[in-house]
Amino acid sequence: TGILRLVDNVAHDIEHLRLL
Repeated sequence: TGILRLVDNVAHDIEHLRLL
C-alpha cells in the first residue's frame, strides 16, 4: 500500500548502483 515508497526504494537502489 505504498507505490510511492516502492518507487523511492527502487530509485535509491539505482542511485546506489550508479555510485558503483
